[in-house]
Order: sequence, then C-alpha cells, then structure tokens
Amino acid sequence: MSNKLRKLLKLLIAICFGGLLAASLVLVSLHFRNGVMDRIEDHLLAHQAELQGAVEAVFRDCDAGSRVPSAKLPEVFKITEIQEVFVESDHLSLVVSHNPDTTRGFRVWFNEQSVDYQDQPTNAPGVYRFRYCNDYPDSPSNRFP
Repeated sequence: MSNKLRKLLKLLIAICFGGLLAASLVLVSLHFRNGVMDRIEDHLLAHQAELQGAVEAVFRDCDAGSRVPSAKLPEVFKITEIQEVFVESDHLSLVVSHNPDTTRGFRVWFNEQSVDYQDQPTNAPGVYRFRYCNDYPDSPSNRFP
C-alpha cells in the first residue's frame, strides 16, 4: 500500500470517528435536556406535598448564601442527578449539571418567584428551571444561583 493511500485511509477513519463522536454528543445532549431534567421535574411534582416542608427545613438549618451539605438535605432532594443545593434568601438552587460555562438546574421558591429572575416555570408550583451561562452578563434570565 502506498504512503499516499495510507494517509488517505487514516484521514477517512479520522473523519468517520469525528462524525460518530459529534453524533454521540448530540444524542447525550438531547438525552440530558429531555430526560434528566424531566425526570427531576416529575419527581418534584410527585413529592409536591413534601416540597414546601423540605424547603422550610433547609431554610431553618442552613444560612443564606451557603451550599447545603448532603447530610442536611431532606429526602425529597436526595436524587442522584442533583449535584449541589444552594440556599439563597428566598429560594433554593438545585444544580443538576455544571461545566466551565453553563450551569443548569431548578430553583424552588420559598414563597413566590422574584421578579429579578425569569426562569422557565414547571408543572410543580414554585419550581422553575434555570440555565446560567457565565459567558453572558447577569440578567433576570441569566442569574446564578
């Protein structure tokens, strides 16, 4: 086999591998976007009766501006997909995914959603989806936590 043919074959293999990798990333992204977030929303909706008491318990046990240690998390928030929980003065931020640029998750409001945030409402009362990207300036639709 000639050297040119060998190089061409390697290039074709690299292109095919790159295409497979890109397709895999798209599928994983679609799965996360529609699968994990929907499962968590369904879980919070199914445990709606416990949700307000759980939020109150976290507010009682943790200071605003802090990360909630897993030992202090109520059972309703102990879902494997929830990576971190942050306490703010009027809501909890449930972080589902985080990479260097983007953080996604849910905000669970203690009373009602603040006008300072423009998150996507869910079917669970007081629960909103958020997406924060640190490449963009803070705004009502791009705020963390």
